[in-house]
Amino acid sequence: MKIINEKLILFVCTVNASRSQIAKSWADFLYGKDLIAFSAGIIPALKLNESAVASMSRVGIDISNQYTKSVDELCGLDFDLIVTLSDEAREYFANYKGGGKLVHFDVAATGDVIGSAAQMQMAADNYRDSIRDIVKEVASIALELPSKH
Repeated sequence: MKIINEKLILFVCTVNASRSQIAKSWADFLYGKDLIAFSAGIIPALKLNESAVASMSRVGIDISNQYTKSVDELCGLDFDLIVTLSDEAREYFANYKGGGKLVHFDVAATGDVIGSAAQMQMAADNYRDSIRDIVKEVASIALELPSKH
């Protein structure tokens, strides 16, 4: 594993209930203190998505104590990389003038999967794993950034 030298990363989606929470958790799990991850939403939900909590639990990552938050709560931090995971988040940062590099990944919101409990679980786990792959790509991007911390 390569050392990322404490890059501050913000994962942003629309409501901070699933996509950005999963991304932050994967970053913490895979890269520890080398990649310091935060998650936020444009308009935070009241609580985490239960299928996201359950899916992360199935890989041994407990996100049940995380909470949803607004990007406004994190505005004082100097991020190296801001990763938008929804079109709404990308639009929110369209005129961003801060110092962090902006990167967008198109991740659809978790939709209502119609099917058996096993089918819904499989869909949640596929979603979780696709976000893990994005986090790995984000880590590669972070390696290329000059150190500022």
